[in-house]
Amino acid sequence: MKNWLIKTYTEPQTNTHYIFYIINQKMIYFLVSIIITFTLLPALLYFNTYSDKLAHKIYQESLTQEIEQQAKLLDTLIQKSNQHKITDKISQVNQAIRQIFNTYNIQIEQLEWHIEERQIVINAKNESKNLIMIIPKLQEIPNITYQEISLSKLYHQNLVLLNATLQINN
Repeated sequence: MKNWLIKTYTEPQTNTHYIFYIINQKMIYFLVSIIITFTLLPALLYFNTYSDKLAHKIYQESLTQEIEQQAKLLDTLIQKSNQHKITDKISQVNQAIRQIFNTYNIQIEQLEWHIEERQIVINAKNESKNLIMIIPKLQEIPNITYQEISLSKLYHQNLVLLNATLQINN
């Protein structure tokens, strides 16, 4: 190595001597370029990864918001579906009750739905034998059970008043 350096400095016409001469004359430029290369490249890589992470975080937040919106939409659809099921169930039970009462020619005076308490209140007047026939028939309706039932005799028309509170089961 020593001989190679001596030969390079003693023969000024060679390319290596010319390269060393330029390096010696422009040393400050080489140092600055080396410093910039070794500091700027890692800094650029750092900022590139930082911007990628930031973009990924923004994308993740947008996906999270979209998922939340989809979940809210799904909840509203489920609620609407449950409301339709409840209204279908109410109409089926209502139709079954009216059909039973029509079969025995009994006029319903009051049919009240208390959906929050899941109850049906029925008031009807008729002869006692017809009302007694209806009691087991009402219990045959699916998802309906008796919560309270009372029969009261009405003296002025020789009729019986049926007051029934039915509980809606799932």
